[in-house]
Order: sequence, then structure tokens, then C-alpha cells
Amino acid sequence: MKNNLFSIIYICISVLITSNYATAKNQNKKYNICAITINSDNEKILFQKKLGLMDNKGNPKKSKYFNFIELANQSGGLKKNEWFDNACKQLTESKTSCDVVIISGHFGGTFFGSSQLDLSLEDLEKHSCNNSCKGLLQDPTEVFLFGCNTLAGKNKDRRSPAEYRRVLIDDGFTTEQAERIASARYGEIGRSFRARMKMVFSANSKDATHLYGFDSIAPSGKNIEGALKNYFWKKFKNKPINYYNHLQQEKIKRLNVFLSAAKKRTTGEKKTLKSKLKTNSTYKKSMRGIHERQCYGNLLDLDAKEREIKEASCTFYKNDIADLVKLKKTYELLANGNFVSFIPLIENYLSSLNKDKLSKQELATFNKIKELNSAKKTLLKIINNNKIHIPQIRISIAKLMNQLEWLSEQEVNTKINSIIRDDLISLPTSAVKVDILCSLYKNSIKNGTVDDFPSFSVNELPRKLILTPPYNYALTCLNHKDPIAITKLLLKPSQTSDNFHIAHQLMQSPSNTDKEAVLSFYKDLIKKGFLNGKKECNYIDCPTADVYIQEITDKLLSINAPIENHNEFLKINTDILVYTEDNQQWASPDAIEVVNYFSRKNFNKVNYLKKPKILNKVTEYFIIMNDPNLNHLKAIKDDNERLNLIVSDIVKNTKDNRFNPHKLSNYTNKQKIIPILYKPLMTHLINNTNDVALFVSTFEKHNLLTPEGEFRDYYIKSLTKIKQKTTSPKVKTIVEKALKTVISNE
Repeated sequence: MKNNLFSIIYICISVLITSNYATAKNQNKKYNICAITINSDNEKILFQKKLGLMDNKGNPKKSKYFNFIELANQSGGLKKNEWFDNACKQLTESKTSCDVVIISGHFGGTFFGSSQLDLSLEDLEKHSCNNSCKGLLQDPTEVFLFGCNTLAGKNKDRRSPAEYRRVLIDDGFTTEQAERIASARYGEIGRSFRARMKMVFSANSKDATHLYGFDSIAPSGKNIEGALKNYFWKKFKNKPINYYNHLQQEKIKRLNVFLSAAKKRTTGEKKTLKSKLKTNSTYKKSMRGIHERQCYGNLLDLDAKEREIKEASCTFYKNDIADLVKLKKTYELLANGNFVSFIPLIENYLSSLNKDKLSKQELATFNKIKELNSAKKTLLKIINNNKIHIPQIRISIAKLMNQLEWLSEQEVNTKINSIIRDDLISLPTSAVKVDILCSLYKNSIKNGTVDDFPSFSVNELPRKLILTPPYNYALTCLNHKDPIAITKLLLKPSQTSDNFHIAHQLMQSPSNTDKEAVLSFYKDLIKKGFLNGKKECNYIDCPTADVYIQEITDKLLSINAPIENHNEFLKINTDILVYTEDNQQWASPDAIEVVNYFSRKNFNKVNYLKKPKILNKVTEYFIIMNDPNLNHLKAIKDDNERLNLIVSDIVKNTKDNRFNPHKLSNYTNKQKIIPILYKPLMTHLINNTNDVALFVSTFEKHNLLTPEGEFRDYYIKSLTKIKQKTTSPKVKTIVEKALKTVISNE
């Protein structure tokens, strides 16, 4: 009876869809061609031209058979990761279904490219699971995935994992991301790109989506044009109506296959739907030799195994599923011996789980998970197998075991130390090892866990690693128990500038707070001539030395090191105030800051501008910074006369009723007159009391000079001298007011 009833339904539906086909053909219902153009637009444009949506000059055309919709855009001020959500929302609200989808972009688990947009496989899975983009992910008849490995399985191809990783890094992925993607492509952990794409474009009804992609290297948009042109000519004779009919026939054919498979399943026959869904042989022949791959999205109604896999995956992706359900699914998956393909999903979920907020029932389920010793042993095998699994995967598994309370924090750190010591800093070293290590280290900085990163003593590190550029760059991606000992090895006289850069970076580490050790390092650095301000800087170029001056200053100040007593550091900053590079003179604003700092801190101890060398360097600095305004200073040989002209220039600008701070920018630091000019300025005012009125008023009005520390006392004494010397009532009034202000701010 049941079989007879199904036969009647089958006949009725067959008649109905044939009727609908005829109606659609007569009414010429338009099909929607949807594009997501993330990199090249060659594929999209070719489809538009062949389907009558664009003329040969690239102008849009109206078509009797098709509508064209571009979904990849960033209009409306959307953030980079919001555009796809918005596209899905617009399709849903307008009740638009895509009959054909064309996605073009570089692919490595994520579509990316010149548009600066990206679309991750994870985002596609989330929308598929939440049924929030049905028109794009469940309704299409054909989906073209133009990108490398879009339908790749786990099988090896002509490109090794190392070669694939290098390609990904060249495309802009970090080393860690590249390692994970390469592992997802070739390793046993996680599902294959093909299996995930089939799940993304799965459906619960009759419409099996035909997926076209690549299982290895894919041609660029420009290089695939010839194959696509060949396909459209051989299959459709370049006539839009033929492609239109092809889509209609494919929809009917798949519905018939679905009904046939359902009927056979009801009657107990074992033939499945998969044996009935054929590849597009014309497309395959047109793409011959370029790793073309075809498959169909899963029809969940007829494939119980795929339905279970999607339900399991979607448990972690769906927004409305409670933690209790997700924990039960975690238990179910881990209890199954074949759970490694779900590790990334479980790991992502548990990393966001707050165990302190679990209910009693949720906690009970979590405790049941902890009892799964078989799963624990499987994960430990992965961690300990350095022949198959990459360091990042093994480290993430160690952290997952900590989340499951199978390993303590100390045990995890021991495992990570072992992985880094045995796999990444052991000999023989390589650029790949260094890249992986530094990627892990930078990620720990980003996550705020750098203090937990492994720490090594100089005796635990291979001496060859310490002394061999460029591999000793790895030293900057570790925590060190004795960084000074390492820098002493790096700064032997026979060593290169590469070693200097590394030693400097070790000193810059936030964990390095030993004041005396850091000061000692930089004194030694300067004594050995790694930095100087001569015409040809040693080891490193002067502009680089200029940058390091600021970094060194920031470091010393951050640990409250007494740099005002560090005469070697003053010397190097004075040397590099002005330097010659490529036959051109340059001035260093960073160096002047250090000279100013010394001047402010030692205001009464040393009058720096009375030292001929410093005076000469400072005046040269102002000439370059003011060029061409102070070109005339170059002709003046007497340094004191030069300085007086600089001071006069400052006074002149402050007396200008149309005062503009920009005019004084070369004599200021953070919008205040630099300290090395304090004494010369006050001396000028004492000797030229007529300049005092506007000068002091302008300084106070614009807060250009803040008397503090030792200079405050000097400023008060100078104003008192001016008050005694001047005969002008106006100047006396201004000076008295200034004195009152300074004293009251004590």
C-alpha cells in the first residue's frame, strides 16, 4: 500500500514538474546569475558576455533569460567582515534565489584577493547551518568555485605541503595561518575542503547543487578564459537560450533522480542518488589538464551519514543552540573513535566556553567528557607525533587538552617547551622553522600570553643557532633567562650588523627590565662602535641608527634607567644630531630629544652649548631643519654668532602679532621650546629688555615654555634680573605677572 501510494505521488509530481517546465519555458522566467568577485573579474565578465548580459565593449545589457547580481561590495561603510552578512540579508529580504553562483578569488580556506574583501569557509558554514543565506547556498543549480583547492580532498598532489605553505605566505597569510591551512589541506585533522563545500551547498530537498572547482592549483582568471570560452561554444554554441534550457533541464533531471532514488529506497533497492548524478563531461573536457573537479552538494534527505555530519557541525555553528546540547555533542563525538575531523570545531567551541558559568547539568556533562580516556590517548598521540603533525597543531591540541582538564597548565607548558626545543630551535635549523617559531611568538604577544611563552638559558640554545645569521633571528622570538649573556656572544667584534639588530631587539623585550644590564649593554654597544655619527656609520646605516636612538631612549625611560648620567648615550645622540648619508645631510629629531632630556635633567651642572662640538652640532641641526630659511647661517663661521641669530629668529617670530606656532616648529618639541635653548633665550632677554613684553606674553599665552625643575629657579632669577634692569613700566608689569604665575604654581 505504501509503495502504491508513493508511485501515485511520484507520477503526480513528475507531471507537475513537466508542466512547470513548459510553463517556465513559455513565460521565459529569468534565472539569476549571482557573482562574488573577490579577486579577478575575468570569469564573471566571460559569463556575462556569453549569457547576453554584457556587450563586447563591456557595457551591461538587458537579457530575456537572465538577471545578473554582484554580491561582493563594500558600500554603505560596511566593515571588511560584514559585507557577506549584508549580502545574505538582502537576498533573504528580497526573496531572491541564485540559480547560478560564480565565486572567484585566491583560496586557502578563505577566498581573498585584490578586492580587499574575504570570504572564509567558516563564514559559509555558519550561514549554511543557520539557514540565513538560503538563496545563495541552498537554491543554486550550479556553483562555480574559481580558486585553488576549492574542491580538494586530502589526497596528495604535485605540490608538497611545504610548497603550498610557501605559496600561502607569499599571498599574505601569516606563517601560522599557512601552516594550519596546509595541514587542513593534507593532514588528517579537520574535514577536507571538498567535504566542507559539499556541506555548505547541501540541501534538504530535491535540488542537488552541481559544484565546479579545482582539487589542486587553479589557473588565474585570465588563463582560464580560453577553457571557459571552449566550454560555452561546445556545450551551448554561445547562445544564451541554450544555457537557459540547460538550467531548466538540469532542475527537472535532478528532481526526477531525487524521486527515483527516493522510490528505490522505499522499495528496498540499494542504488543511491550518487550513482545517478553525472559529471558535466563537456566542462571536464574543456578544463582538461588543469585539476578540474566536480561534485554535488549533499542531499541530506537521502544521505543519512552526511546528514549526521552536518547536524554535528551545525551544533557548534548555530546561534540558538544551548551549551548543554553542544557539550553533549562534544561528548558524543569524542566518544566515537573517529573524531579527529571534528577537532577544529571542538577546539573553537571549548576555547570560548566559560566553565565557571556552567549549570549543574552542563557541568555533569563536561565531567563525563573528562572520563573519555580513549580520546585522551588519541590526542596525546597527536601531540607526541612530530613526524606527521606540525608544531602549531600539536600546541593547539595541548591547549585543547588543558581545556578538557586532561593536562594541567604546567604539563601544557612542558609539552610546548618540548615541541619548541625539539622541533623549532634544534639543529639543523631552517627559515621555515624560524618563521613558525616567530609566528607563534607574535601570536602570543597579540593574545597577551607572551609571559607564558617558553624561556631558555644561553646553555639550552645551540651555539650555532645563536651565531648564525639569518637563523639567529629566532632568538627574538623566545623569552630568555639570561639575555645579557646572549647579547655578549652576539656582539663579539667579529660579528655582523645582523647580530647587532638581534641583540638590540633582545634588549627591547618587555620582559627585560634590568636597568644596569640594559645600560651596560648600550654602553658596550657604543664603545664597540656599532653606532656613531660619522660620515659612514659602522655596521648599520645612519638612518637606521637614528631609528634605534628613539627605541633605545624609549626603552631606557620605560625602565626608569638614569640616562642623564649616561654620558656615552649623550655622545652618540650628539654625534647623530646631524649626519651625512648618500652625500646629503640629515637631521635627527629623535637625537635632539635626547640632548634636550640631558639638558633639562642637568640644567645647572653642564652648559652644553658652551661645548664647541655640541654647539656646532646644534646649530647645524637648526640650519638643516629650517632650510632654506636659515641658509645664511651656513656662511657664519662663529658658532656663538650662529646661536645668537637662531635665538633672534625665535624672538622675532614670537613678537609677530600674527603669531603662528608653525614658524617655531623647528625649535620646539611637543609644542614647547626645547630646553637647550633656555639659557641662550634668557640671556638674550636680559640683554634686550625691549623684547621682553611680547616675548613673555606670547610664551605664556601659547604655553610654549614651562618652567620646571632646575630651569624654574633659573627662570625666576632671570626675570628678577630683567625687572631690576628695565626702565619700562610695561615690561616691569609683565615680568611681575610672570613671576607671580611661576611662584604660585610651585
